[in-house]
Amino acid sequence: MAFLSRFFLISFLFGSVFFSCVKDQPEPQPLVLEEPEPSERVFVVNEGNFTSGNASISLYNRKNNEVQEDQFKAVNNMALGDVAQSMVLINDKYYIVVNNSGKVVVCDKNFKLSSNITGFMSPRYMLQVSANKAYVSDYKSGCISVVNLSNNALSHSIVLPGWTEEMVLLHNKVYVCNVNKEYAYVIDPSQDKVEDSIWVGKNASGIQADKNAKLWVLSSGDFAASPARLSLINTSTHDLEKSFVFAANREPFKLAINGKKDTLYFIDKGVCAMPVNAAGLPDVPLVTSGQSHFYGIGVHPITSEIYVSDALDYVQRSHITVYSAMGSKKAEFKAGINANGFYFE
Repeated sequence: MAFLSRFFLISFLFGSVFFSCVKDQPEPQPLVLEEPEPSERVFVVNEGNFTSGNASISLYNRKNNEVQEDQFKAVNNMALGDVAQSMVLINDKYYIVVNNSGKVVVCDKNFKLSSNITGFMSPRYMLQVSANKAYVSDYKSGCISVVNLSNNALSHSIVLPGWTEEMVLLHNKVYVCNVNKEYAYVIDPSQDKVEDSIWVGKNASGIQADKNAKLWVLSSGDFAASPARLSLINTSTHDLEKSFVFAANREPFKLAINGKKDTLYFIDKGVCAMPVNAAGLPDVPLVTSGQSHFYGIGVHPITSEIYVSDALDYVQRSHITVYSAMGSKKAEFKAGINANGFYFE
């Protein structure tokens, strides 16, 4: 899934140590390359208000704590659309999924409009699965849409009944969350064919791959007969390795992972952090929400800073708070209405 070209680069040159008659011969030292400097730019995806057509993308500068509002409208002199759901960079272009407008907006890195991909019913997330192909999940259509990246047009679809959400590409397979079903589905992208399903409980919407190339799926349950759970999937066997069950009063959502892929984060009465090797669910949040309405979360892949949006009253501009990996407040700023996610350049 989804999901992106930001990695730590550390190279070590190892050599065998040979003893010789030269007493002062220095022992070879490993060469350590500096980690790349994190980009200053963080994009905030703002849904706007349903049917109001006021979706937007905010640009936050990490270095000077400044925000530029509605990047798309500022460049193109037109509205982005109704309900921005997600954003991804593919082939040096931004693809912004606009849910209630039934389209994916394609623009260059300066946000100049390139094209609109239409024909969707209610698109949610986009995932590149090969050099010239991407998948788009959907709330209403009962299928995964296949986009030809060569001409940025809808090509065909893969039947998958239910509300499909986040996706991950791993080991040449695409894993798809399905809110309406109790399973995560496995698609072979070389054939555009559903080939397996894995039980993960009700209302599965968040999925992340960890450092061990295993998958975590967050299912929110149905708040009545089926509790929320966090499932660990072995991608070699498609077996369910672990299933952590939440207490009845817990309502987790929005699964994220850090750049090292060793710590999961999700919203549940605040921001909860959970190492992938943990024996159980966290008892208390890393950051408590208090009276805030936490709505979106993202973790910077290099700095491990945690970005959390507070939707406030769901009408005014969202309040964004940036925390360190340890949960201390570092910065705060305003973004657009109903900020639901982040894209880290």
